[in-house]
Amino acid sequence: MDATGETNSEKRADIRERDVFLFSHPRTASNLLCRLLSDQPGWIQSEYHFFDAYQFIRKSFNWGPITGITNEQRQKFEDLLQRGFVELQQVRAATKAEGKRLFVKNHAYHLWEPSSFSQHIWGGADALPFTPLPYRNTDGLASTITTNPTFLPDEFLTSFLPIFLIRHPALTFESWYGAEIRTGATKVFDKSVAHFTSFRYCRQLYDWFASNDAGFAYRKEGSSNPAYPSTPIIIDADDIIEERSLVKLCDLCNMDASFLRYKWDIERPPEEELKLDHRLSTFMGALWASTSIDKSKTSRGIDMPVKYSQWKDEFGTVVADELYALVEGAMSDYTYLKDRKL
Repeated sequence: MDATGETNSEKRADIRERDVFLFSHPRTASNLLCRLLSDQPGWIQSEYHFFDAYQFIRKSFNWGPITGITNEQRQKFEDLLQRGFVELQQVRAATKAEGKRLFVKNHAYHLWEPSSFSQHIWGGADALPFTPLPYRNTDGLASTITTNPTFLPDEFLTSFLPIFLIRHPALTFESWYGAEIRTGATKVFDKSVAHFTSFRYCRQLYDWFASNDAGFAYRKEGSSNPAYPSTPIIIDADDIIEERSLVKLCDLCNMDASFLRYKWDIERPPEEELKLDHRLSTFMGALWASTSIDKSKTSRGIDMPVKYSQWKDEFGTVVADELYALVEGAMSDYTYLKDRKL
C-alpha cells in the first residue's frame, strides 16, 4: 500500500483500464502494430494529432531554428498544436462515452517542446519556450504543469499507459531514407532531418515516465534497480514481426489476444487520394500491398559491413557513409531501450 492508500493490485487494475499511448518513430513498424490490434473489441484507434503542426513547420521553414521564425509563424504553429490537442481530447471523450478505450499513436518528436527541439538540432541561443497546452482533467480542473520534455501536461501523459516502439537503427534509417528520396530530394546529412535518425526523443521521454512512477503495468522480471521500480512498456519491432511479445502486450493492455489480426486483404486507396498525397502512398505502400506479416523485415543476423555495401550500391558512397555514422550514433539510445524491452 502506498501513501494514497492504494495497494499494488489496485494500481495494476487501474493501469489495465487506462487508454494506451504508443510513442512511435518513423519506420518502426507502428502501422503494422496498429493493423495487428485493429480488431480488438472495445477499442478505438486514433493517430497523428499533431501532424498538421509538424508539416506546417516543415513546409514553412523546414524546421530551421525557432529563433528565426516570425511572430505569425509562431502563432500559427501554436494554434495548430492547440487544435491537435483539442482533437485528441475530443476523440478521447467520445471514446469514453461509447464505453470503449482509446489506442493513441503519435511519433515522439511530434510532441516535443518546440524550442527544446530546435535547440537540440541547431544549438545557439535559447528560444522562448512554448506555452504548455492546457488539459482539463476528469474533475474539471485545468492543468498546465509540465516537467516532461513535450508540450503536453504531465497529468495528461500519466493518464495513459505508455508504450514505446523501437527498431534497429540500420533498418529504421535505411527505410526512412529510401522512402524520403522517393518523395523528393532529401539530404541525409541535413540538420533539419536529424530527428528522423535519432532515438533520443523516445529515450528521454521513457526516462521521464520511468522516473515518475505512476503504477505502470510492466516490471521487468528480475529487476531490482530502484531507479526503475515499475516501467513503461517498450516493444521492439522484431518482436512484433516474429510474434514473440504480442500476446503479452495484449495482456498488459487488457486486450484480447484471440483478436490479434494476422491476415488482411490488400488495400487499394482511392486514386484521387493517392494523387493528393504521394508521400502517404510512398510510406504506406508496402503495408497496403501486404496480406500478412513480412517476417523478412527483422534485424536478426544483421551484418553492418554487408549492409554498408548494400547502401553504397543503392545510395552511393557519400550517403552510405553518413547512414553508417548515424546508425553508430543512435545505437547507444537504441541499446539502452532494447535492454528494457518487453
